[in-house]
Parts: sequence; structure tokens; C-alpha cells
Amino acid sequence: MDEKKDLILKEKRIEYLDFCRAIAIICVVLCHSVEYMYYGEGILWNKLTPFSRYFSTILYVIGRIGVPFFLFISGELLLSKNFEKEENIKKFYIKNFFAMLITTEIWMVIYTVFLDCEGIQKFNLEKLIKNMLFLADLPLMNIWYMPMILGIYLVTPFIAQIVRKNRLKYLLIPLGIGIAINMLIPTINVFLDTYGIKPVLVSRFNVAFLGGFTAIYYITGYFVRNGLLKKANTKLLILITILSFIICCGIQINAFNNSFEYRVWYNLIFLYILTVSLFEIIRRIDFSKINYKILERITNFSKKGLAVYFIHIIWIMFLGKYIIDFGMLRIIRCAILFVATMVLSILFIDILSKVKFIKQKLFYIK
Repeated sequence: MDEKKDLILKEKRIEYLDFCRAIAIICVVLCHSVEYMYYGEGILWNKLTPFSRYFSTILYVIGRIGVPFFLFISGELLLSKNFEKEENIKKFYIKNFFAMLITTEIWMVIYTVFLDCEGIQKFNLEKLIKNMLFLADLPLMNIWYMPMILGIYLVTPFIAQIVRKNRLKYLLIPLGIGIAINMLIPTINVFLDTYGIKPVLVSRFNVAFLGGFTAIYYITGYFVRNGLLKKANTKLLILITILSFIICCGIQINAFNNSFEYRVWYNLIFLYILTVSLFEIIRRIDFSKINYKILERITNFSKKGLAVYFIHIIWIMFLGKYIIDFGMLRIIRCAILFVATMVLSILFIDILSKVKFIKQKLFYIK
């Protein structure tokens, strides 16, 4: 067997997870590129051609697939760990929670310096300290994910023991109520808000301890791995994926048509259905039939997922202010911004990762 193929096997990589992680980071960069180019100046809906309206919406909804995929992957991997021994919990906190916290704090400083250099926000030590303590609005739009995932990491050892020791049917009541309150009601409210129907629905049922919609994605990843949808027909899953995607796009277009400044968010139940079904479809791909060189490239790219997540927003903001003034179609400018951001992000990560400290602490590449 080829030496490189042996290396992939020795690393015990799970091919479909690497593939999903690669898709996730591409989607995140795409989402933020579309946001910058189309929403950075406010909603440009009335100024766009019909083609630009629909095409930008399609790209934006595709971009929203990224974060759910990251959460599915984390849930599948981390909730499957054995935390019954105290040393395992301690090891997890040191290698995962505190390591990621350190990386996040470093990027808080980098973002603050970047915003000051760009003349966007003057450096303020007090604001920086508050940001690092998560006591103020975070500096850039991508960083919201970090305190969220850190909060999930904080309780992962205990959630893992609950889900590992209980079959899904025993957790359906809390999960079902959580989905209803954190996803179904917000989805209904989108329709009510779009058409100006007041008041919107507000649940007084306190399920904050369930962790909100992010925890639902996280826990779903674990149960998908353990056969949640194994009896579902693949063709049916494809149909559900397509229909859910169309509905998500339709909701976004309908909101903009009615001058309601709503952007598809992760608590939209149709986005949840879309991402769960798509994740299961990808799990069923036979990656053994794919050339190992392609798998190797996917694996190498997927390892840089979090690093790209951190650095790409800087490139979008730096390049975007120049590209947005290019004399060409906005969709082409968006494509240029996306490609340039992705290429430069990977290039910088590859160069700087040659320093072990930067690779581990700044980019969180293990």
C-alpha cells in the first residue's frame, strides 16, 4: 500500500468528517463574502436585478450551512468520548477548552489591533479587556462562534455522559421541547414579522439550561453518528434537502421583498432540517472509492478549518474595501473577494504554521 495512504489510515481520519469540515469552512467564507458585498452597505435589495437577488440569496443560504456542520462534527466527535474517569475530564479541559480559550484571546487582541490600524475602531484597552472577558460586544462578526462553542465545551463532559448512557427515545421530550421553543417558534415569528403581524410568539417556558439552538445542533451530530437517520431512504433525504433549501431561500427572498431586514439564521427550523439531512447524505458517501491524493488534500485543508475561520474575516475586510469599488458586476466582485480571501488565508496559514507555537496557539492546528 502507498506510504501516503498508510499515513492517512494511521491518523485514523474519518473521511466524511474531513469532507464536511472542508465544506463548512468554504461555506463560512462564502457567507461572509456575500454579507460584505451585499449587506455591508445595508440591504441593497431594491437596487439589485432579479438575477442578483436570487443568486445572492442562494449563495447566502449555502453559506449558512457552515456553522451547523461545525457543530455536527464537534458533537459527533466530542460527545462520543469517554468522560467517566476524572482524568479524562481534566485532559479535555486542558487540551480542548483552555487551549481554544487561549487561541480565542489571542485573536481578540489581533482583531482589536487590526480594527485600529484600519481606522474602524480606535484602540481601547478597557474595551479589549471586556472583550477578552466576554463582557462587551465582540469586535468582528465571526467571533460570536467562539464564546458559544467554549460554553458548549464547558459542559461537554457532562452532556456526553448523559447522551452516551441514554437512548435517543428517552431524550426526545427535552430535545423536542427545545426544538419547538428555540427553532419552531422563531421560524413562525419570521413569518409574523415579515407581514407585520403583532405580537410575535414569546415562550415563557424556560429551557435556557438546554443550551439553545446551538446545543441542539451539537447533540444532533452525536445521534446522527449513532444511526438517527439510518432507516431513512437516501432519495427521500435528497428530496428533503432540496425542499428545505428552497424554503430557506424563499423565506429570505420573501422577507427582503417585504422590506423586512431578516437574514436566515441558525434557529430557522428549515435550515436545521436542511443541514441534518445533508450531513447524513454525505455520511453515506463511499470515500474508499475516492483517490487517496484527493482525500489527502481534503484532510490537509480540513485541519486548517478553525485557522481559516479566524483569519478570513481580516482578509474580507481588508480586500473588500478595494474590491467593492471594482467596475464590474457585484456577483463577480463577490466571487473575487471569496477566492482571494480563501487563497490568501490558506497561504498565510501555511507560511506561519512553520512556527510550532503559531501553529498550535494561534491557529489551533493539532
